[in-house]
Amino acid sequence: MSKEPDLIIDNKIERNQFSTRNEFEKIIKRKKLNSFAFRFSKGKTDKRMTSESFHDFWIERGWGIRRSVKNDRNLAKILRRLMPKIQHSARWVYRGESLDDFKKGKVGFCWTEKKEVAYKFAKYVNNSGSGGILLKAFASSEAILAGLHPRNESSVLQEFEITVNPFMLDEIEIIEVYPHEVE
Repeated sequence: MSKEPDLIIDNKIERNQFSTRNEFEKIIKRKKLNSFAFRFSKGKTDKRMTSESFHDFWIERGWGIRRSVKNDRNLAKILRRLMPKIQHSARWVYRGESLDDFKKGKVGFCWTEKKEVAYKFAKYVNNSGSGGILLKAFASSEAILAGLHPRNESSVLQEFEITVNPFMLDEIEIIEVYPHEVE
């Protein structure tokens, strides 16, 4: 008799037997990320591997993880538990955001120090509905959940992504608005 899939995932988490993307995907699909993050924060998983593996997974699939968790405050707590524990210095960061999301009080987790990168997201990637906006904010060291991933600088995308807790950002301002252009 085979075990239920959720029990198999729970058992793997308990025994510290996962670190691959496939396992992260299964955990997220089965809505187990919160329980994994709790166990991780209690030292019941392999922090050395998992922290870096999760950061790698996050920079590729953050949008899907955010959609799956559906609660940004909860996601901020999860990310605080899972990201590599490195002290970061405070800095100014930029983000290209959807104007509609911003009006709803929703600001994403992935920012950059490169204004030109954020511009591309404001003008093209997150430009829908009412348009896109270029944001600037101050991220204190406590607001930064993860700095640049080692792969980031050599990646084709050159996004120079910094993961922040959007609820802890200061001085968020709209630098530029880009109306949505219907083709």
